Amino acid sequence: MAPKTKDRILATSLRLFNENGYDAVTTAKISEEVGISEGNLWYHFRTKRDLVSAHQLALFVLIDKRLAIPSTPETVVGELCSLQSHGFRGGLDLPVSLP
Repeated sequence: MAPKTKDRILATSLRLFNENGYDAVTTAKISEEVGISEGNLWYHFRTKRDLVSAHQLALFVLIDKRLAIPSTPETVVGELCSLQSHGFRGGLDLPVSLP
């Protein structure tokens, strides 16, 4: 089953934000990379800030899950791998300058 459009938008936008920085990424670029129209992107996320909010929520969910797991060397390594697989290089790699 192919990923849902919203999931593709989130994955692509996170990759582009990490590669190019928040300010250098436009909604047009995200749409182009996902292969959808800007109108389709706007249906799911009205602004880039809405995209960042969705990424922050995903990070908070991961942190909450991590805090609920007893710390052992195995769980720490597993959670770091999980963060990296979600696109959070170095633990936290979200845009720092919002308009």
